[in-house]
Amino acid sequence: MAAPSLEHADQARAALRAIVADPAHGPGALDSPQMTANLLEDLLPDAPRETGLLVAAARAGLPAALRGYAAQGMDAATAIRLAAATFAGRTAFAADACEWVAAELAIALGLTGAGELVIAPRSAGPSEAPPAPGQTAPDPTADVRQPTPGPDRTEPAAPVPVRPRDRRRLVLAACAAGLVLAIAGFAIGAWYDRPPSSPAAGSHQSSATCTQAALTKALIAGNPQLKTFSWQFKSFACRDGWAVVRVYASTAGTGVTFLQHTPSGWSSNALSEINCTEIPGLLDTPVPTHALAVSLLDKAGIC
Repeated sequence: MAAPSLEHADQARAALRAIVADPAHGPGALDSPQMTANLLEDLLPDAPRETGLLVAAARAGLPAALRGYAAQGMDAATAIRLAAATFAGRTAFAADACEWVAAELAIALGLTGAGELVIAPRSAGPSEAPPAPGQTAPDPTADVRQPTPGPDRTEPAAPVPVRPRDRRRLVLAACAAGLVLAIAGFAIGAWYDRPPSSPAAGSHQSSATCTQAALTKALIAGNPQLKTFSWQFKSFACRDGWAVVRVYASTAGTGVTFLQHTPSGWSSNALSEINCTEIPGLLDTPVPTHALAVSLLDKAGIC
């Protein structure tokens, strides 16, 4: 099938073949969003859109879904169409882009040849596709494409509102806490020199660590694919040594992850999607407790 206006489609196909053919990586590398992002950062440095699609597909489990369909005896064209429909239903990508990435992964995995592939016209929307092998069908009552604040398919044109916070109250509370600690013998200079608390921060650790700059640095370290395309930092919240961050990219949709504060700073999990009915859901581990996750997602305006 023809690539949907992707300038570097041929280079992307060659990069996937190189990854699969490399004995150090093999086809299994495409199941790991982290490894896929790292490898494509070197192989496709000038192709952010193709890289974003392939990393998002790895995160959504498309390689495993395609192999599962093939194991059931399904022909390659049908497997690609169903996997693409499932992918389109979980992200903001266009249907033709989803079919392209599903087809390229099928070719790379050896499920079909580039010259053999003919995708039949789509007769069903993404929501009609059956679940991939090993996956359960999505809950019909949970519409992941509703334009509500959350990580599930947010429309680019609709800005995600962040709940307002009372800055004055937070600043006054911080000053009062500083006076108490100063009386107890702590270094009053260090206390008053810290940056003002973030509106979304509610953690017990020093608010100097819960800043957008600190979280962004950790986020990029844990998700190097963010270096390959343009994205926006939407909202965040902190509490009890944990933080949650929401970002948006036009090439990959909305992503959410939890970060844990350690003695060496913030440590970020991989960006993923989240189902607000199954908190914390299938996000990367470690994750906070259920009660803390619910509180953080509420403070950040995500769920």
